[in-house]
Amino acid sequence: MNEENLNRPFRLSKEQIKDNITKATLFLRNQKIDALYITSNDLYLNEYTPLEECHRYYFSGFTGSVADLLILSTGKVLLFVDGRYHQQADLETDPNKVEVFKCPYGVSPYNALKNQIKDHKIKKLGIEGQRTPFNSALDIESICSVISIDENQFAQVIAFQSAPCLGEAYLLSKEITGEDLKNKLSRATQNCENLFLTALDSIAWLTNARGYQLPYQSTYRTKALATTNKIFLFMPKETLIHSSLQNHPQINIVRTKYHQLAQEIKKLQEQKLIQGDSISCEFDRITASDYQSLADTFRKENVIDLPKGILPLHAFKNNIEIGQMEISFKNADQAIFNTIKWVKENINSEVQISELEYYHKANAYYLETGRKAQSFKTIAAVGPNSSIIHFNSPSSDVIIKKNELILLDSGAFYECGLATDCTRTFLSGGEATSLQKKIYTLVLKSLLSVQNAIFPEGSTGSFIDGVARMPMLLHGHNYAHGTGHGVGINVHEGMYSVVPTSNTPLYAGLVGSLEPGIYLPGIGGVRLENICVVEKHTTFAGMLRFRPLSFVGFDPALIDKDLMNNDEIRWLENYQIECKERGTAR
Repeated sequence: MNEENLNRPFRLSKEQIKDNITKATLFLRNQKIDALYITSNDLYLNEYTPLEECHRYYFSGFTGSVADLLILSTGKVLLFVDGRYHQQADLETDPNKVEVFKCPYGVSPYNALKNQIKDHKIKKLGIEGQRTPFNSALDIESICSVISIDENQFAQVIAFQSAPCLGEAYLLSKEITGEDLKNKLSRATQNCENLFLTALDSIAWLTNARGYQLPYQSTYRTKALATTNKIFLFMPKETLIHSSLQNHPQINIVRTKYHQLAQEIKKLQEQKLIQGDSISCEFDRITASDYQSLADTFRKENVIDLPKGILPLHAFKNNIEIGQMEISFKNADQAIFNTIKWVKENINSEVQISELEYYHKANAYYLETGRKAQSFKTIAAVGPNSSIIHFNSPSSDVIIKKNELILLDSGAFYECGLATDCTRTFLSGGEATSLQKKIYTLVLKSLLSVQNAIFPEGSTGSFIDGVARMPMLLHGHNYAHGTGHGVGINVHEGMYSVVPTSNTPLYAGLVGSLEPGIYLPGIGGVRLENICVVEKHTTFAGMLRFRPLSFVGFDPALIDKDLMNNDEIRWLENYQIECKERGTAR
């Protein structure tokens, strides 16, 4: 399956966006609503929402994966973005129509939006109930009246589109997952009578199935209701499924539209297929509309919040899953190394390469290593564009020159459907400047220091984040994003959060990234990222360490060893030796 076709180029003109804002404003006035809150979510509250289904895009033109938007009945549009998207939001939005709120680190777009609701004295706020988390709706109700608008009615005003549903959902073998559905169901429902899930990665893990039906995900479109011995999958008719999934004795497929969810659950109750009076769900990962469907069928007092859902089950990887990830990373590492080698050889031979060609070549190398799909849109940034943290617009007009910083942030899915992710910055060719060497070496020092850290079991993510930042803070540099995120079926997974404000404890079995960076607008940026397994230290009881899954050599042309201490040089040499043995370093 080709995710480039799944996420085919979909763009609206500035005129169309302007027209959408006008229509939405009139809609709000007719409904006597002061403002409308638009999330970046689809019906499943995904991170990577297809652009066609990301309603926020229709009123802003902003293509980043995460942001919140507020449309005021006055016609004013407020877009809230975090540090990863400050530059990108300015480049993609019309300042005459959209006011960009650049949230400082530690302030979420959602919290900034809430402050604006208060500042603008909004009394009636509209939400898209099928795309807004229930907890968010509940939270906002404390400061104003919340009205769930009729999405079908709103769709008659704005010409929303749907992304194609490609890919067929199919089962993986126990040899790949390490645990069968029967045992997973027993564990997932251990503390509840019934369990409702909408997080697609959780459903994919629980059912041991993959589908590649959405951009940059190995999951498939469905919502689920699990009992101790059976799982009901509520799917739109366009969701394609393999017979192995259709015929599984513990899986029951229910074809339906999601606004009819309450009726379908009532049918299952009447047929005695669902036992018990209560149902558990994660209030943060269920839409306001789906919560209402559960409240209508089980009664509100019997809908129980299950914080984090079943994420604590699948965030901790078993030995078979880790082994499968090692295989995937070995393939991904080769694709990254081949891309870097191709750029350097061509630039040193004075062959002209555009930024867009570089982007496509990186994806082509992944395809050669057998990937099923990319796990996120490849970031292939040249020169000054490498300072844009989540750069996503590679251009045929940007030609790679010698002496430039080149950034490649990429990942993929292979047979097991668990994501890979890795970032390397390298010199295109020629000679590096002293500034390029300095910022690269400082980022390298940060990565090596945290990757080789020894820390107590249960250490918080903020503690680890501080370890990562210290080498560059001593030289006056910092970065406006977290140091690490969890990695699993989705390339961003919970239970592992290495950010300055994180109280999340780390334990053995978690898998996540370490990715410090330095970004100098107009000059270039450096980010170096490895994915690591958290494991128990073999010598020191009660201590943990990181074991890298990523092995792609660092660029000697950008390393200034005079800035490194003896431990850092030793760590670097050991890592480079391992990469050379694997054929992923020169």
